Amino acid sequence: MSTIRGHHHNRQNRCRSAIECFRAVLLTDPANAEAYTGLAKSYELLGREPQRQIVLERTAALGRIANRLGCAVYRDSDLLPFLEIAELSESIGLRFHARAVAELILRLQEDHVGARSLLEKLDAEGAAADPLLAVLPPDLDTIADPALVRGDRGKVGQRGERVGGVPPRFRDIAREAGIDFERFDDMRGLSRILEQNGGGIAAFDYDRDGRVDLFFTNGCRLPRKERTGEQSNRLFRNLGGSRFADVTVAAGLWWNGYCHGCAVGDYNNDGFDDLYVTAFGENRFWHNNGDGTFSDVTDRTTTAVPVWSSSAAFADLNGDGYLDLYVVNYMQTTDDPPELCRSENDPNRYICCPATIFPAEQDVFFLSDGHGGFHDVTVQAGVTGVDGKGLGLVICDVDRNGLLDVYVTNDGTPNHLYMNQGVEAGSEPTTPAGAVLAVPRFREEAMVRGAAVDGYGHPNASMGIACGDYDNDGWPDLLSTHFYGETNILYKNLGDGIFVDETRASGLGPPSRLLLGFGAVFFDCDNDGWLDLFVTNGHVDDRTWDKRNVEPYRMPPSLYRNDRNGQFTEVSPSAGPYFARQYVGRSVATVDFDNDGDQDLVVSHQAGPSALVVNETPTACGSLTLALVGTGGSNRSAIGARIEVVGLDHPLVRELMGGTSYQATCDQRIHVGLGQHTPVPLLRILWPSGNVQEWQNVPAGSYMVVEGRADLVPAVR
Repeated sequence: MSTIRGHHHNRQNRCRSAIECFRAVLLTDPANAEAYTGLAKSYELLGREPQRQIVLERTAALGRIANRLGCAVYRDSDLLPFLEIAELSESIGLRFHARAVAELILRLQEDHVGARSLLEKLDAEGAAADPLLAVLPPDLDTIADPALVRGDRGKVGQRGERVGGVPPRFRDIAREAGIDFERFDDMRGLSRILEQNGGGIAAFDYDRDGRVDLFFTNGCRLPRKERTGEQSNRLFRNLGGSRFADVTVAAGLWWNGYCHGCAVGDYNNDGFDDLYVTAFGENRFWHNNGDGTFSDVTDRTTTAVPVWSSSAAFADLNGDGYLDLYVVNYMQTTDDPPELCRSENDPNRYICCPATIFPAEQDVFFLSDGHGGFHDVTVQAGVTGVDGKGLGLVICDVDRNGLLDVYVTNDGTPNHLYMNQGVEAGSEPTTPAGAVLAVPRFREEAMVRGAAVDGYGHPNASMGIACGDYDNDGWPDLLSTHFYGETNILYKNLGDGIFVDETRASGLGPPSRLLLGFGAVFFDCDNDGWLDLFVTNGHVDDRTWDKRNVEPYRMPPSLYRNDRNGQFTEVSPSAGPYFARQYVGRSVATVDFDNDGDQDLVVSHQAGPSALVVNETPTACGSLTLALVGTGGSNRSAIGARIEVVGLDHPLVRELMGGTSYQATCDQRIHVGLGQHTPVPLLRILWPSGNVQEWQNVPAGSYMVVEGRADLVPAVR
């Protein structure tokens, strides 16, 4: 309870009381990462940067200890990870822990020099003062709380009675719609981590005919030198009337690589969305020619990234009106394909190696020069978080200061939240051609802001991300999906980008503990104005051969309905036949493919066909669908725009984000469920350029909105 009280005091800017709470926790539990997170936030609010850095260093060390512990479990013949755990523990004052691990090493190997040396060092130190005491002042009376006003931020929106009690209904129509895609994975009876990461989805209108088309990434033969060209990513054109046609070859997108994620955005502001695809060792960038075809511009844009990438997203991170590109990289490996590990239950069988045995790969941030070129400014921008094994990505404004922030979920290590500090005047570098680059600066603050680990201070195997304002308080919240035996984590935004783990309070914990989640989306399945949640599930290892194994490979997807009180209720069993079956789920994207005003789903699976899940939920609620076109200083895709419906009994805010889900790009039209609040009293759009437009008494429907124009143009249904 002391940590909860401490977080509450921080939110009220009572930093002295907060530090007292966190100190009480740490004096009895010196490895409590959540208490360190809160303590770091207290010092940030007080402006005490030296103390904050000491706390952050200890928090990072705890994350590294957790990572090395996972490596030690899978490499039990190697004592190096155990020694690293002991040394890290000693370095941050956890001497009891360090001694216990060092003694364990000596029991396993009596002549271990490193462990013996560490014990001698611990004996010499004796009862030396814990270095954390330097940041736990015994006299708190000298600390003055900052006089900051927070207003009404962080409150849950007012609730009303739910409109209608009919449960959501969905149906998979992929086969009848002409979508016959099944991802190729060259496992040949084996299970490598490369194959199990799966593929991604992009839902975008590539030919600008008003209908959203679907793109799926594919695998290839392994090792890649043996690939034959038989497999390719696939593009399905929406013909209307719930029919699609495979136009991959005609569009010039046939390419045989081992692909994972995809990002969509109009990087050159010509009115047509372009496509970036991540892969194992060879990412690809396709320019939309505007005539139904694409051209490979990877070399011209210098965006190849010859490592192992997962998710990617476009967003204008420096506010110059051109989309930049953020690429999440996973892990380092020189093997093609990555190595296998022997099963602990059967040494004659090989299984998927855990992420803990691989070193992390650095993400890459490409800044647009506004002339079709991109430049790697990763180091200059400061997006160099330690030990990130990234899988999920979302780019949005978590603190609503007008600057887009970057959130990355990492596999088994603390997540990263890069807070945008803006462009530092007078420090703009130039390209070799002499072009000036306005590089934004970022600061990694996930631990301080409460979005790095779970509420118990533990890093998890994080995969996908859902982002949206689930409680209608006006602030974007986050949900990350996790491994079997963990739970998915709901991070509630308390205001100004400060998060707290609300998993248990929301009811999302127990239903997800015995599932392994990947792609996830917040979406309003019944148009009542409150975001619901979909998660696709599936294991990374098929161990049905092992009689001792209790973890299923195929799993049912999960649908949670928003109860409008900060809680969710799982409604999967009553949501239709699709939810009654089991899959090896990976990516999911929201899409209104039939333009009927509700949100459908497209889901990719391993070892089975992809699904197009049409929303057939009976509802009397209306909705708005807004296709935004940025001009006058905004990027053409309008990524970063925010929609506000004003005049209701609670805030109703939606944001056009970069990324989300898992290796996916959702339908980039903004969908707003209205309940029975039609017409909309006041519709406000805050464009990326800073321009603000408002319209009164807007009827429910679908519209194209061009920045600067006074009229809302009805879209063709």
